[in-house]
Amino acid sequence: MSEHKHKQNKTDISLKEILRVLSQRKFIILAIILLSIIAAFLFNIFKSPVYQSSVLLKKEILSDQKDDDIIRTILSGRTQDELETEMQLVTTRQVLDKVIDELSLNININKIVEADGTVTVIDLPLAEYQHKYELNDYPATFPEISSLCIGLYTKPAEFKILGKSNNDIDIINSYNERVINDGKTYSNISSSEWKVNVSWKSNSLGSEIHFESLDYNDVLDNLYQNVFTEKKIKTNIFELFARSNYPYTTTEIANVLAEQYRQSRIDIQKDNIKYSFKFIDDRLKEVAHNLENAENDLSYFKSTEKIAQIDEQSKQLVTFLSNLESEKLKTDLSLGEYKNKLRSIEKQMVDDGYVDQTYLTPEQYSSYDSPFMNLLKELTNAELKRIELLQKRTEMQLDVILIDEQISRIKEELSKYNNNTLTAFRIISNSLKNKQENINSIIAKYSADLEKLPEQESKLASLMRQKEAYEKMYTLLLQKREEMRVAELSKLQDIIILDKAIEPIKPIAPNKKLNLLFASLFGLLLGIVGAFVFHYNDKKVSDIYDIEREFSFPILSVIPPYEKDIANTVAKTDTVRNRFVSMMDDKLRYKEAYRTLESKLSAKIKDLPKKVMITSCEEDAGKSTVSSNLAITIAQSGKKVLLIDCDIKKPSIAEAFGLPKYSSGLIDYLTEKTETPNIYKPIKLTTNSNLLMNIDILPTGVFSNISGEILASDRMKQLLSSLEYYDFVILDTPPITRLSDALSLGRIVKDTVLVIRSGQTEKESISWAVNELKTTDINFLGVLVNDCEVKGSSLKYQYGYTNSNS
Repeated sequence: MSEHKHKQNKTDISLKEILRVLSQRKFIILAIILLSIIAAFLFNIFKSPVYQSSVLLKKEILSDQKDDDIIRTILSGRTQDELETEMQLVTTRQVLDKVIDELSLNININKIVEADGTVTVIDLPLAEYQHKYELNDYPATFPEISSLCIGLYTKPAEFKILGKSNNDIDIINSYNERVINDGKTYSNISSSEWKVNVSWKSNSLGSEIHFESLDYNDVLDNLYQNVFTEKKIKTNIFELFARSNYPYTTTEIANVLAEQYRQSRIDIQKDNIKYSFKFIDDRLKEVAHNLENAENDLSYFKSTEKIAQIDEQSKQLVTFLSNLESEKLKTDLSLGEYKNKLRSIEKQMVDDGYVDQTYLTPEQYSSYDSPFMNLLKELTNAELKRIELLQKRTEMQLDVILIDEQISRIKEELSKYNNNTLTAFRIISNSLKNKQENINSIIAKYSADLEKLPEQESKLASLMRQKEAYEKMYTLLLQKREEMRVAELSKLQDIIILDKAIEPIKPIAPNKKLNLLFASLFGLLLGIVGAFVFHYNDKKVSDIYDIEREFSFPILSVIPPYEKDIANTVAKTDTVRNRFVSMMDDKLRYKEAYRTLESKLSAKIKDLPKKVMITSCEEDAGKSTVSSNLAITIAQSGKKVLLIDCDIKKPSIAEAFGLPKYSSGLIDYLTEKTETPNIYKPIKLTTNSNLLMNIDILPTGVFSNISGEILASDRMKQLLSSLEYYDFVILDTPPITRLSDALSLGRIVKDTVLVIRSGQTEKESISWAVNELKTTDINFLGVLVNDCEVKGSSLKYQYGYTNSNS
């Protein structure tokens, strides 16, 4: 039970320690929070706003569509979900290039210089400038730029469009080379991709449009980073998002991207089906010609041979053979289609190293883990990474070479899938060839039966068979072509734009309120961490707890920091009594601290008179002020006190008590300039005559460069042994870490108090001083902590601290 209480108490102390550190370093925490908020505020001001717009698209899935393509069935088992595939195709380079080109995203309008010399900074993309012009946001004298296309791969450069009479223009680059003259003539540094349509008012002569072309790779990478898609769960709907720093441009990017994606997809699918349509059209033309010839031949034979009919059995044979011819044509069509696909895939594999075969998947099949589709994604990411690297690297550098090797490896993996597809295509083609051969064998067999008929009847049956076969072929081809047209048309139009993008009203970033909130929380966290780091790396004692935690010696008393009015009074007063807080009215908190110090010294020092040496670790710790206030406090209690200023290098006691600075005193006596020490009463210290009688001052005397060893002389011993008249003798000595005077005097006066100042005295100095005192056999009574608050300490009354000033 006691162990549990001990642990709980330890935890409480730890928590108090944390709260104490936070309270003590609160200004650091507040400063860091303030800096974080200021940083967030500046970020909100200077960060370019980011706008977002989106287009809602739907992928039509014809689940009841009939598909007899065997190879599609084979491939469907390892094909990604089609909607996921479509979402990946949105950000292909082919689509993004068209968006950049249509919106001229590689052009930025910098400024307009009017004829009168007025300069207006624009710094907007071309599309944003055009939109603002349409909204009449610019003066009427500004140019209307209907189009300004300079080609995607124009190198980054600055240009000026110069206005001329008759609405002609010149364009020069930053080297003053003419790119376009009179709006027509192209210079040798431009290309045919330049298309400029600028309309200026008649008063625009001498005006200039300054614009720049941006690096294509930078524009492409920025567009890729700011375009993404999001699938609506459990639907065939997905949303296409675009972001940019300008609201209208963002909307245009989203809408144009959606339309270009649809068009690009249509173009790809058209390329995929063009071979099949060409094959059928060629066959349809050929069969139509043969049908016409067959009809003419049959008509001519009937008219010349005067025979029009054959028997019923022969008719059945003719119908059967024509059906076989029709089936043969179906087989020929399928075989031709696969041969065309084979040629297309083989050609693309030679050109690109692989083929994107995702289009071979029918709509009714889906799979969510396609190695082929994953490889396509990996290839796309690798190619985009290569584009980014080439902005800072050359093709011969190691990281570019490594990414090239990665791209080659991925293409090899993709080609393996393609080779499997080619194998499947060849297997099906061979199967169709076998079917074709079997049909030809059956046709040949039954054609022989037809030839056994009488000559005229056999000839008529053959012509009828030929005509009927071509009719069925022609009908079949027309039907097949129409089926393909309807099916492919439905596929081409299977991406529907449900909602177009609209211009955003507010930016999505920066979120000013959220940024300020996060900055405050981050500043608080960083401030707390900083407070602890600063606290535990601070070499100086900051409060009473540092001393309690770091050292084991007793704390005799704690002097609170001077209030502002007291500090001003002590610093500026000409009155002796106002220099000492122990004499001020209604300042009980300071008086109690000195009374506590007096009580503890009285208890600890046994000899009479009680002699105590007051020293410090460094200058400005306040030891002379402490010595003076302590002497006054003891005198107020009716005891007789002698205050001796032993700081021979920097005396201050005499002047503080209203005596001449270099009044004859201790040094004069020790150097035998005087027979007896000159002891003084304080001048105008108080109206209390008893106090005047109770306190005496022995100043340092005339300044001298004599060694501090004189303080340990026999004459000093004689002086101290002759002071039986006094109850207390207080010796104010130099800092122990600066001079050896205090240690020398300590050979005579054994009892010593060390004054340390909160926020100034270093812990290392305290350790060194205490160690020096102990090694010289001085009786170290304890420390007095000056200028220190202990409001939060449960032991504050032990240190003579009180909250009351009355």
